[in-house]
This record gives sequence, C-alpha cells and structure tokens, in this order.
Amino acid sequence: MSQSKRQDIQLLRAIAIIAVVLIHTCPNGMYQVWCRPFINFAVALFLFLSGYLTKEKYDHWHTVMWRRISRVLIPYLLWTIIYSMPPVLSPTLLLTNIVTSNAAAHLYFIPVYIQLVLLTPLIVKLARSRYKHLGWLITPLSYLLFNYPQYCPSAHINGYVIMANDISCLNWFTFYYLGIVMGNGIIKCERSHYITSAVLLFSIMLQLIEGYVFYRQGLSNCGTQLKLTSLFTSTVTCILAYNLMINRDLKATNKLLLTIGNYSFGIYLSHILFIRLAKCMGVYDSIPYVINSAIVLALSAVFCIACDKVLAPKIVKWIGIK
Repeated sequence: MSQSKRQDIQLLRAIAIIAVVLIHTCPNGMYQVWCRPFINFAVALFLFLSGYLTKEKYDHWHTVMWRRISRVLIPYLLWTIIYSMPPVLSPTLLLTNIVTSNAAAHLYFIPVYIQLVLLTPLIVKLARSRYKHLGWLITPLSYLLFNYPQYCPSAHINGYVIMANDISCLNWFTFYYLGIVMGNGIIKCERSHYITSAVLLFSIMLQLIEGYVFYRQGLSNCGTQLKLTSLFTSTVTCILAYNLMINRDLKATNKLLLTIGNYSFGIYLSHILFIRLAKCMGVYDSIPYVINSAIVLALSAVFCIACDKVLAPKIVKWIGIK
C-alpha cells in the first residue's frame, strides 16, 4: 500500500473515531434521535477499512490471523482489567467481563473483530462463490431476528441471547464483507459523490424517522447503530469512503486529523476512561454536548501521544496505543 493511500485510510479512521466519541458522549432523549443518524457509521467504517485492507490471498493465513488477533487481544485484556476495577478487583467479575465484554460499552468491538478475522478465509471464499449475494443477507437477518425483538417494549428475551448478540459479528458482517469485496475488486461501485451524498442524506432522513418512532415507544437506545436504517446509512458511507479513496480525493493536509487517525485505536480504548473520570469529578453533566466530546477526544489523544513518547514500543503495542 502506498504511503499516500495509507494516509487516506488514517484520515478515514480519524473521522470514524471522532464519530465514536460523539456517540458515547451523546445525551439521551431527543439528542439520540437528531444527532445519532449523522454519526452511526463509526464502527461500520472501522470494519469496512479492515476488510478493505484484507488481501484475497495470503501464503500463510494462520500467520496473518494471529498477527491481527494478537494486536488487539492483549490490549483487550489489559483494558478489560482497567475498566473492571472497583476498589477491589473480583476475579469472577474479571473473567465474566473478559467473556462478555461488559467491562465497558465499547469493548464489544474487539471480540467482533476477532470473530471476523477468524472467519476471513471463509468470507473470501463466499465472496468468490456463486452464493456471494447471500453475504448481504447476514446482517439484516441478524437485526430482524435478534435486535428488533429487543426493541419491542413488551418483549422478554433470554439474557444469554442478548449477551451473545451484543458481541456477535453477525451484526457487523456486512461492512467487513463490503470492505473485502471492494478492496479486492470483486465488485466496484464507482458513483458520483453527488449521487452518493444524496442517497446518504435520504438514508439519514429514514434514520431520523425510525429513531423518533423508537423514542416515542420509550426506548432508551432509540439512536442505536443496530437498526436497518443505520445499516443503510453506514453502507452508503462506506461506499462514499471507497470512492474517496480510489479517486484520491482525501489529501493528508490536516496534520491534526492524521494524528487522530494514527492513534485511533488508543483513543477508542481509552476515551471511556476519561468519560468515567469526568463523571466522578461531577463536572461532566454540566458540559454541553459536542464540547464534552471535544474534551474527551483531546484528553484521549494527549494520553496516547504521551504514552507513545515515554513508553517502550512493546508496551505501547500491548496497551493498544497505535
């Protein structure tokens, strides 16, 4: 991959991590209805880029998979310990949090990513098979079978089903699959930015409507990423990102964004810690939305940069700073 294209991807990662922070600092209520549709692409874009960078053929698949998994597994374990810490760390709680990713709301991403990495050889075979179109049904069916029943106020869903669904890669399969098929030239979707942007705005309008319906039903997670309109928006966003990359329309002129992209994994892992610290100090709830997001993003970025400067490279890798 060329240096310029790598920077393109880092800029997209910067946009994705900014959206992640905006999601996790977004207040409840109507903020979820009006704001979340514009930022719900965050995790989808991360997974799309991971798929996009996955080659169709490797000499040693097991080596590639181990390299990718080890890069995220050690940071996952360390940050699970950090987020699990009350005054006394319970071994039972820690083990439960490792298995379920319940230590913090955002850690589900790691088991989802690991599942997709392990499935990559099969996903590549599916993408090249006569049944490749079935790949597009996996995430919508997962939403309809496991997520939408939870959005019904009167539903009684088994707790183990909910727990398994929370860390299931099926909810995110479409975006990784899209990255693989586009990154390997299996399908191409070159469209005018104007057309793609128009479709994107239409999908956001649909998200607003569905989010408002959920809000009227009293759902606290009315802004969730795991609904069909969000799937639509995130897919179109990934296609827009693809077109920006292949047309070289993303220029690495903004050093701040490039820095945020370079430390996006570390920011992802650490930003919830700074939200928790701010809440403990009693100042967080008085800070207006977006300003609180900027503060959390800045603190997380400074933390990552400082760690990168003072810690040994191996420790930086273990913590997941970059």
